[in-house]
Amino acid sequence: MSTKNLPWLRLYTEMVDDEKLRLLAFEDRWHYVALLCLKGSGLLDDACSADLKQRRVAVKLGLSVREVEEVARRLSEVELIDRDTLQPLGWEGRQFPSDKSTDRVKAFRERQKQQAESAGETDETGVKRFSNGLDTDLDSDTELEKDKSNTPPAGASDVKSKPITAKGLKAKGVDPQHAADFLAVRKAQRAPLTATALDGIEREAAKARLTLAQAIQIAAERGWRGFKAEWLQRDVPSPSGRPSGGKPTLAEQNRAAAEEAKRMLFGDEPMDA
Repeated sequence: MSTKNLPWLRLYTEMVDDEKLRLLAFEDRWHYVALLCLKGSGLLDDACSADLKQRRVAVKLGLSVREVEEVARRLSEVELIDRDTLQPLGWEGRQFPSDKSTDRVKAFRERQKQQAESAGETDETGVKRFSNGLDTDLDSDTELEKDKSNTPPAGASDVKSKPITAKGLKAKGVDPQHAADFLAVRKAQRAPLTATALDGIEREAAKARLTLAQAIQIAAERGWRGFKAEWLQRDVPSPSGRPSGGKPTLAEQNRAAAEEAKRMLFGDEPMDA
């Protein structure tokens, strides 16, 4: 989700217990929060070269470009950001377009107007009465949640934006238990299964000459949040006769997460070098 000058972003109280954040040094926890702010302000989504973007981020964080590269490496190792683009992973699952106050106020006023018209209060006084105190009410957490529940997020009608459920996987031939276990792994890692991500898993399954159901079963059994054909090769015994167990390395999982984030941001269009 591209953002343009959001005045605020959501931080969740569970951050203090987040295992990924606790793996970081204190200064890197702040660097991560700062990158979230830059994402919300729109800087990370500006159309500019990667080098220019890194220099701009370095200025904002008070670091050198080399130090920003090291920060990106450390944050990507614990799957918090994409190392190449600096984009926070899982942003779409935590931040919502409806949080933008101007859109929220506009939608709220339109609903109140419709309610007034339904009640026969079509005069200007009736509409104003429903609008009194709107701006202050919408600033409360309670009203925010009410407004969000009544107003579907932008693009909600787009099939690609809806997370895939266990029922959706079952419709594709996946065993219900395997589907539930696989989605539980992704939920624990705050990575909703999107249609784009599922397309990628299907492509990798085809490379490994497996069905989607077989790929999901393997991923569920091994606690993977995704599936790569190359990961299966790690099951082949090494020259010493010891099998590697099939679990992808941290670097492989980071690359898979980065590729998934790029597909979510840019689709399947080829990226410029």
